[in-house]
Amino acid sequence: MKKSLKMIVSDLDRTLLWEDETLSAVTINAIRRAREKGMLFAVATARSLYSTLLVTQELCPDAIIHTGGAYAVVGDQVIYRAVLSPEDTLEAALACLSAPFVDHVRICGEIEDVTTNPAIPEGKKEFLHYRRVSDEELTEAALQAATKITVCSPEPDKVATLFEGDPRYLFTPSKNTSSFGHKLAHPAATKEA
Repeated sequence: MKKSLKMIVSDLDRTLLWEDETLSAVTINAIRRAREKGMLFAVATARSLYSTLLVTQELCPDAIIHTGGAYAVVGDQVIYRAVLSPEDTLEAALACLSAPFVDHVRICGEIEDVTTNPAIPEGKKEFLHYRRVSDEELTEAALQAATKITVCSPEPDKVATLFEGDPRYLFTPSKNTSSFGHKLAHPAATKEA
């Protein structure tokens, strides 16, 4: 029995996109031919929705899984959302900031209108939802759900011990040895960022 593909799902960076964030004509044509055969096309990426839309306009994906697996979007409809609650965000950030081996944390929060709000300059939209926080401003910053928390520390093993055995969090150390940004997210947001 011959099985037929119904959907192609691909990562973006260093998969569909070149280093300069462009798409090759071969890639564009391959996706076009697959769609002509009735297949759907989706992307799954650690990028934010805004950043994903910037580089996939030519492809018009049927679905986008973005922010490291925290969201799945079909058209304008969010069909899947796995984020840390405001309370869990605050608790995790406070635990990190009180640890002597953590330099700082960045909270990537939800801003619904970041892609469509004309008041936000184009160059600022990607990072608007992602801000470094200190102890003093943490309560205000954490009063939103977080898609992820980046914990900046040269000692990921020690950071991991802060969340060992806690089912509310998934800790992923950075694969980049020169980066100290380690991801903390909802356990259902599984694509590594």
